[in-house]
Amino acid sequence: MEKAISTLLFERLLRVSDILDIKKAGIKSLELIYNFTEIPSRTMNCMKNSNMRVYSIHADFNSDISDIKENRRIESIEGIKKTIDIIKKINGELVILHPGDSFNNSYEREVRVNNSINSLTEIVEYALLNNIRIAVENDFSDFELNRLGDSIEEIDYIINKVKSLSGCNGTIGICVDTGHAFLTNNLYDYLDFFKSNIFEIHIHDNLGVKNKNRIVSSDDLHLVPGMGKIDWKTFFNKLEENNYKGAHVFEISTCYLEVKCTKYVLEEIGKFIKRNDYFSQK
Repeated sequence: MEKAISTLLFERLLRVSDILDIKKAGIKSLELIYNFTEIPSRTMNCMKNSNMRVYSIHADFNSDISDIKENRRIESIEGIKKTIDIIKKINGELVILHPGDSFNNSYEREVRVNNSINSLTEIVEYALLNNIRIAVENDFSDFELNRLGDSIEEIDYIINKVKSLSGCNGTIGICVDTGHAFLTNNLYDYLDFFKSNIFEIHIHDNLGVKNKNRIVSSDDLHLVPGMGKIDWKTFFNKLEENNYKGAHVFEISTCYLEVKCTKYVLEEIGKFIKRNDYFSQK
């Protein structure tokens, strides 16, 4: 079973002590966020000695492959191609990206969906040449900001169109973000609908939709699983029913935690792993 920790948890430097704490939690893989691709040599040596590897990279959060301005869309595509080059160089497997950014009306949404499809087709064809897979992450809309990829239907439409245009059926799939899907009230539907098309799952928790007046949502808390309201027993039962074989990436942030300590977070993740039979049975 592939269990990984996202470097979203850490600041800008991954230390040797962090690697040792990750190992104690029962995790042997990393998902790098885009600005975390430079790892100190001492840390890399510790990773090698701990049989730890980089499994995936999350593309730049600021990339927008659906951008209505062509020059910025092209810049985003080129940036993701560079990310593919990096993950190939370090023998990883997967790049995670968002299908696009926010939109103002239904016309702009349609334009952005088409741009996303065209961009992903080019990205997936490049990924296939490099033996790397692409996972499109589900997003969510709040009360003041509509985001692309906030529904099962839209993600499915985009992925199927890209498969049809590129012919790269096994190269593109979905990354199910548990926190985002919980905020759109269809977490278990995502698991049942996409099944074998799920390449990776981002595991984190939140308290549901609480803040109804915001521009940037603070509901997407990225808590340690068990600190929010997601029913993890039902979640893991669904994964077992669907014979899920993809990666499990703990994507945790300390921003909304009272104890802002990575060691503490990793200890809590380790406890979560130990008390859930799902992880011991694989």
